[in-house]
Amino acid sequence: MVGARRGESGSARVLFARRLVELFEAAGKPTLEQVVRITGERVRGARRPRTDKVVTVQRISDWRAGRAVPGQFESVSPVLVTLFALAKSRSGTVSDELVDPRAWERCWKAAVGEAGTPIRRAQSAREPVPGPVATRTLPRDVITFVGRDEQLGRIVRAAAPGRVVSVHAIDGMPGIGKTALVIRAAHLVSDRFPDGRYFVEFNSHVPGLAPADPFHVLERLLSDLGVDPRHIPNSLERRRDLWRDRLAGRRVLLVFDDVGDHAQIEPLLPPGQDSLVLVTSRRRLIGLEGSTPMPLDCLTPDAAIEMFWKLAHRDPVEDDAAAVAEVVRLCGFLPLAIVVLAGRFAHRPTWTVADLAAELSTAHDRLTELGAGRRAVRAAFATSYEALSPLRQFMFRRLALHPGPDLDAFAAAALAAVPVAETRRCLDALYIDHLIEEVAPGRYRFHDLLREFARELAHSDPAEENAAALERLLDYYVDASRRVGRLMPPVAGGDSTATGLPEARLTDVAALAWMRAERQNLLACLTYAASKDQMTRVIQLTGALAEELRLHGPWQIGIAYSQRAAVARHTMNDFDAQTLALKDLAPLGYLADGYLLAADLLHRRLADHSGLEPRLKALALQCLGRTRLLAGQFDAAIEPLSQAIDFIRATGDPVWEGFALNFLGWAYHLIGDYRTAKDLIRRGMAIHIGNAHAMGEAVSRMNLGWIWCLERRHPESIEQLLLAEATFRRLARRSDEAFAILIRAWNLHMMGDYTEVDEPMNRVRELYRAVGNRSGEAFILSNLSATRMVAGDHDEAIRMLHDTRTFYEQLGNRSGVASALNNLGAAQCHVGDYAAAEELIGQALEIYEAVGNRTGESEARANLGWVRHCRGDDPAADELLHRALTTSRAIQHHTGEAETLIRIAACAEALGNTDRALATYDEAARLATRIASPLELARALHGSARCLYSLGDHDRARAALAEALPRYHLLCAIETDAAAALLDELEGHLAVVDGVDGAVDGGGVV
Repeated sequence: MVGARRGESGSARVLFARRLVELFEAAGKPTLEQVVRITGERVRGARRPRTDKVVTVQRISDWRAGRAVPGQFESVSPVLVTLFALAKSRSGTVSDELVDPRAWERCWKAAVGEAGTPIRRAQSAREPVPGPVATRTLPRDVITFVGRDEQLGRIVRAAAPGRVVSVHAIDGMPGIGKTALVIRAAHLVSDRFPDGRYFVEFNSHVPGLAPADPFHVLERLLSDLGVDPRHIPNSLERRRDLWRDRLAGRRVLLVFDDVGDHAQIEPLLPPGQDSLVLVTSRRRLIGLEGSTPMPLDCLTPDAAIEMFWKLAHRDPVEDDAAAVAEVVRLCGFLPLAIVVLAGRFAHRPTWTVADLAAELSTAHDRLTELGAGRRAVRAAFATSYEALSPLRQFMFRRLALHPGPDLDAFAAAALAAVPVAETRRCLDALYIDHLIEEVAPGRYRFHDLLREFARELAHSDPAEENAAALERLLDYYVDASRRVGRLMPPVAGGDSTATGLPEARLTDVAALAWMRAERQNLLACLTYAASKDQMTRVIQLTGALAEELRLHGPWQIGIAYSQRAAVARHTMNDFDAQTLALKDLAPLGYLADGYLLAADLLHRRLADHSGLEPRLKALALQCLGRTRLLAGQFDAAIEPLSQAIDFIRATGDPVWEGFALNFLGWAYHLIGDYRTAKDLIRRGMAIHIGNAHAMGEAVSRMNLGWIWCLERRHPESIEQLLLAEATFRRLARRSDEAFAILIRAWNLHMMGDYTEVDEPMNRVRELYRAVGNRSGEAFILSNLSATRMVAGDHDEAIRMLHDTRTFYEQLGNRSGVASALNNLGAAQCHVGDYAAAEELIGQALEIYEAVGNRTGESEARANLGWVRHCRGDDPAADELLHRALTTSRAIQHHTGEAETLIRIAACAEALGNTDRALATYDEAARLATRIASPLELARALHGSARCLYSLGDHDRARAALAEALPRYHLLCAIETDAAAALLDELEGHLAVVDGVDGAVDGGGVV
């Protein structure tokens, strides 16, 4: 065949092309697309390695037209086999030589062998000739393009003269709009590249097509540059070098679309900085050196809505605003999904956007609704999934089983039963392929539509395997929560990376970070377990949510102080209000969201399981009661905690009963029923003493001591607490010992014995530091700084508050950070740094407003008002102070109310409005007396004395000072000297008056 044909044409290359034309005619003249599709299907069905080059339409066209010869026979062989089969299936005779693979290989070798030999033109009209040069191959512009202003701006700026960044790698998930962005950008900058604008499709994710090979892409590009096909080298390296040589000194724009990896385009990159290359890929092209990565996220809601209206060819209607917002949300703000849905909508003029939103929101299969031929969202996802290795496909499906919003490598390892190290590699690969998103270091989640796609795939796995995976996940969360909450290391000698347990979470900062990150996942797992009617799991996961409290120092204060003050003020009398008034509001940050949901789920499951055995029933009821307390539902907690005791008795466990009575007593004290609370605690203590259970006895004494502190029975309280401290110390229960000492210090504070408070508070700080509990240490530091402030040692208070702020920032406790900032601002105001004070307090106010802490808001505004007063801005000070007063009264924050009244009176006094100031001081004194606040009472009396002195009522002024001074002395308050000096001045003045009166009386009256 070769010899005869050569004689006719004089060129083996022309002969190869002509014979290919003959074979197409014998096969019935199939289209190039048909040949590519049939060849691709056959190759995939034969499970041939991906290294086989399944050709593209462009390559076959080039071979048939004589513009190129296959570089390897293996490249053309699959096409020949397809054409052989088509030719043989038709009626008629086909020459054996035309369908003989060996004859074709000889023909190909001859064509390749004459590289560099000029091709003489055949006389036949059918002889192929080189095609025309093409230098502008960009697709048409995307006229409906919206959004991406920041990315477009970067590309346009990079293309400016002298500012070219040669390679921009635009990556993102399937359907994110990468191709649309580069086409729009290319048209915007095309006039800056007069020597050529080329668009190359690499087809890395096109069904039925193999990814483009750089060897053949270079052949096309060189031809487009005007290189005679006869002179195009037959090796990749020589083609690359020729390409670079021809681009030297030229300004060309290259757009490489749907690139699979950096190796595909490395040989195509131009030299120097005169050209611009825009690359799109579903993968993060980490290996593409010198490129500028430009990852794309989903559209913003506004851009998504704009895109929908443009593609739907309708004008926006205000009444449809909510419906169209819901439509684009259900599309996941994914451009491809919006294109599909808006296109459907454009062809249905009778539909409203509300109709479309209703259909999509009720669809059982959203991905089917988002399908339209080649633009189907599911098809786009499938091509990325199919390119994964079997292990990564398996991991992708397992991740879809997770019920929560995100996960880390440990949870993924539990789901897949794969070692953590291998799991991390899988997650990293899925992230690089944009099949999962990294929302925080080491934490991943699905895009909404990708999750739905992954769940579809997961449902094809055996149900029992999926169920087992979820059981492993729940086991992991329950066990990890217990270990993290108690700062326990992994099992000694165990392989933590195999079990998925956190390996190094032994600091409270790391543990709290883990609990915060996993809180929503724990709630999601709890909801899942409840939906599957798994009562034991519900109890375990509800308990897991409460494990976080163990990481806080005096976490009980979070309930007894802040939570009670926030949600159950009706249970507090005026004395309680003063006892529970704190300058450090960090305990509000101890109580996480989700307890109400957990309590409701557990309550419903209990209602459905009336026949539980006593032990499980008791556990469930106690868990429900504890969760109700954490949710602030104090009254609702009493019933399940009371019922639990009956079931506990049925188990015959007296120690458990003793602790249950104690906990029920604690619940009663939270609703203000101290009498019942003490009775229950005493009963529990009697059981513990009878069973020689030292720990239970100590807990009972500590709880009893706390209630007596609230009742102002300080000597009895301290006696019980000292006994509890000794037992806790003997049992090495340092956290419990710390809390008992803290209550004893609180007694001393309430007794006004401030000089004795420092020693126990410092001991508590040492204990919390020893167990690595920074929440507790921060709380103690904050309270110690308050005593320093009262004593006027502002420098030491500032130092302590800086440490407190650092601790709370590390712990992520926003209420704690705000309290530190607020108190730090107050201290800076005392030393005269008003600018710093205003900045710090302003930051605190922003946080308090963000977290909804109204107590903090009122105190911050009061502090800010005082700073403004000190700076001479009395109108602003008056407005802030009165806002703070209104809030304090609304939430019954009596200590804050008294302090703010004193500041309002001081402002009036400074402005010369003495009568108003006196009336306000007197109001503050009455309130301070009612709530037994010695410091505020002393300050109010001191202010009244100044006003009375100014008004000439010296006797009443002296009496007020005589009442204030002992309180100042007891509190070691900084105001002591000023009050004493005023009293001396009054005494001297009165002595002079008495002397004058005596002299007048002795001289008689005329």
